[in-house]
Amino acid sequence: MSNQKQTTEIGTAGLSFVPGFSFSALGVGRDDRPNLGLIFSEHKETHGAAVFTTNEVKAAPVAVSQRHLKASDRKRAVIINAGVANAYTGPEGMKDAETCVAELACRLEVPEVEIFVASTGVIGRRFDVQAMTAAYPRLIEMRSASAGHDFARAILTTDTRTKERCVAFELNGHTIHLAACAKGAGMIMPNMATMLSCAITDAAIAPRALRSALSSAAARSFNCITIDGDTSTNDSVFLLANGAAGNPVIDLDQRSAYAAFEAHLTALMEACAIDIVRDGEGATKLITVRIEHATTVLAANAVAFSIANSPLVKTAFFGQDLNWGRLAMAVGKARTGMDPERLDVSVNGVRIATDGRVADDVTLASAQETLKQAEIDLLLDFKQGSSSTRIWTCDLSYDYVKINADYTT
Repeated sequence: MSNQKQTTEIGTAGLSFVPGFSFSALGVGRDDRPNLGLIFSEHKETHGAAVFTTNEVKAAPVAVSQRHLKASDRKRAVIINAGVANAYTGPEGMKDAETCVAELACRLEVPEVEIFVASTGVIGRRFDVQAMTAAYPRLIEMRSASAGHDFARAILTTDTRTKERCVAFELNGHTIHLAACAKGAGMIMPNMATMLSCAITDAAIAPRALRSALSSAAARSFNCITIDGDTSTNDSVFLLANGAAGNPVIDLDQRSAYAAFEAHLTALMEACAIDIVRDGEGATKLITVRIEHATTVLAANAVAFSIANSPLVKTAFFGQDLNWGRLAMAVGKARTGMDPERLDVSVNGVRIATDGRVADDVTLASAQETLKQAEIDLLLDFKQGSSSTRIWTCDLSYDYVKINADYTT
């Protein structure tokens, strides 16, 4: 039996929290901040896992990374550029991504298949391959174990701040470290993982267990957020494990150890996912939509995302207007077959509807007053089953329109 002490206290130290990795970042073609970042594992026996966008228009870097994931469990590096997505760029864009990986592999002296690559930014534009590869010598030379924050900054686009989290726990007398950073503020409804996120750990863990843990954690974190209902062409989440902690190798048949790793990875990614929603383009509210006692998980998710993606609901919360009719509309348009006459609804703990009937004006006024808060908790209890879900979203403000009206300029 494993002897472990678990904690899910999430810190903000970021990638540099994990031993055995180095990081670097620099600006290519710009002076205001870095837009090219590198993560490198100093340990040869580093394994990798990843999840990718389900959008049928996939960026060239996604296709390359998917190919590398299938070719080898070993992964030593992640290279990401920001500003240009290299998506919908045809065969030329694919060649660009492959050239960047081949050049980096040569300089790092690792096989190409041990590198994950990603891009983020404007769709339909190719990046300057020559400028990027010319920056590699300096990028590699600059590597430092303390430069995790620089990497997190380099992958941002419309984000207003970095999203960096870390957690540690004890497992069989060994301290396991995990850390992650993420980027994303718009075009967020991942359907896989998220925008871009990189997670690293010093745990010794079998490749199949690493893949399983990432898939589960992504489903319960990044797949539970939406800002605008749009799924990016470039969404990717990478996870590298270098084994530096020296713990007995975690595998699926070691249930206690695996469960501890998965739980902490999930908590880490949930924190990053919520950070993304908080930083949604123009967002002023973090909204948690909870569905309880639904007939099925599919039905619960359908209602939750119907509410979370409704422009009418989101603008009402921005305006601090408790518009019950918009919530009722969003529930009904999900078309789940559940009986709305049995539905109870609460906003920040105030019951505004019972069995499909709206509360009195005094109660509604009390609930509306709570909408001034920066965080809003919306609970819908269908009382018709045992399934539940939880989704995080944000409001829709004037600034969201302004940001996206001139994004390419």
